[in-house]
Amino acid sequence: MRLFTLLLLIVLAGCENLNPDVPTVFYNVDSLVNAQVNYLVEMRPEVVKTGEIREDAGESVVIPDSLQWTRELAIFRRADINKPRLREQYSVEEGSDKDGEWISYTAQREKNLPVRNLTIRYAGNRNQIRMLEALIKDVNPLYNSERLIQMSFDQIDGTSVLSSYFIQGGQRMKLRDTVEFDLTAKVRYR
Repeated sequence: MRLFTLLLLIVLAGCENLNPDVPTVFYNVDSLVNAQVNYLVEMRPEVVKTGEIREDAGESVVIPDSLQWTRELAIFRRADINKPRLREQYSVEEGSDKDGEWISYTAQREKNLPVRNLTIRYAGNRNQIRMLEALIKDVNPLYNSERLIQMSFDQIDGTSVLSSYFIQGGQRMKLRDTVEFDLTAKVRYR
């Protein structure tokens, strides 16, 4: 019986969070994107998109369907760091300023993680997100890329709904010039 009790204590001690400063769960970006896609499919808003690649610019107005929304917001899923293997890879900083509360997750310097930083800004309380911003870097033998992505939200009946999104970045392929781009999309509910 003593042996069993001793083993049980060892197992329970091993399950304890060894670093209490690191949360066991990070902000769930994937759930946020899923909720936004569902809402956007139901509301069928117009999206005014302006983009620029190098010096070429253009604008379009579309009413995306479910598949288009899923594809359009897919890059934001890349900012999801809420995975058990990543929990010890990010430092967490929380605070507030004149615009409200925020939480920021920053990759530790020695780690080669695609999501270098993820910042969530809240409107009022932690259930009402105002803005999500992430810096994503990819480095491999063929190319290097860096993208700053941002989603902004309005509050409608206590629910955060996507009002705009922004993607800015550049990609440098080996032996080629850097291609810089930016895309701004404004969501107009009818």
